[in-house]
Amino acid sequence: MRKIKFRAWYTQAKKYIPVISIHNNGTCTLQNSVQGYYTGEFKNCVIEQFTGLHDKNGKECYIKDWVDDGINPPFLVTDDYHLLARLSEIEFTIRGNEYEGIKR
Repeated sequence: MRKIKFRAWYTQAKKYIPVISIHNNGTCTLQNSVQGYYTGEFKNCVIEQFTGLHDKNGKECYIKDWVDDGINPPFLVTDDYHLLARLSEIEFTIRGNEYEGIKR
């Protein structure tokens, strides 16, 4: 069974912050290294879901990550079922994400 987890791109700080929980009232709780935890609306965050996949180095793959399969040019991971099924069958490397760009 796939572990359900998320990360959040915090638009004001321009960095990823771990998501502790997502609430059905439109808010989420984020881990904040300075104040402990922060609960607030999604308006300052872009929530990305873990795909359940890991690259060949063991790094967790999230929606909006750039991956390289060694054959095709790097491509962006989406929630497309067929893409995720294909990634589960091949070896790939995470090269970056939509917000921080592609690392070579």
